[in-house]
Amino acid sequence: MVAAGTGIAPFRAFLQERAKLSSIGRDVAPMLLFFGCQNENDLLYRDELSELQSGPLAGKLQVLVGFSRAKTSKQYVGDRIAAHSSEVSQLLMREDGAFYICGAASMAESVKNVLGEIVKPIEGWDDAGVDSWIVEKKRGKRWFEDVWS
Repeated sequence: MVAAGTGIAPFRAFLQERAKLSSIGRDVAPMLLFFGCQNENDLLYRDELSELQSGPLAGKLQVLVGFSRAKTSKQYVGDRIAAHSSEVSQLLMREDGAFYICGAASMAESVKNVLGEIVKPIEGWDDAGVDSWIVEKKRGKRWFEDVWS
C-alpha cells in the first residue's frame, strides 16, 4: 500500500478490517504501508497506525514513513520503497500480493517508476515488460489506484 497525505484515509478501513480478521483468528497476509507526508506534524493517524502495528497486526504490518519536508533528510515514498525493494519484490512478484496506491497522480507515477526499476532486473524486463506486468496485475484485480491531479 502506498499513500501520500490524505491518501492515507482509505487505508484506515482496510487495516481496521484486517485487524478485526486477525483478532478472530483469521490469517492475514503481510502488509507494507508506505506513507508519505511533509513532516512529523503531518503524520495522520500516527497513534492508530502504531497501535495496529503493535496490536492485532503485530508481525503482519510495517508502516514505513517518508517525510518530504524533513529538516535533516528528505525522503519520499519512492525512496522508502526503493530502500525496501527486496520485501516489495517478494510480496508483489513471488507472492502475487495486491498493490494499492492513493494520492497525487505525480506521486503515483513516481512510485510506478520506482517499482519498474525494482522488477526490471529481477525479471529481465524492459519498460514494455513492466507496463505489461502492471496491465496484467490490474486485469487480475491485484493493482488498484485512486489518484488525482
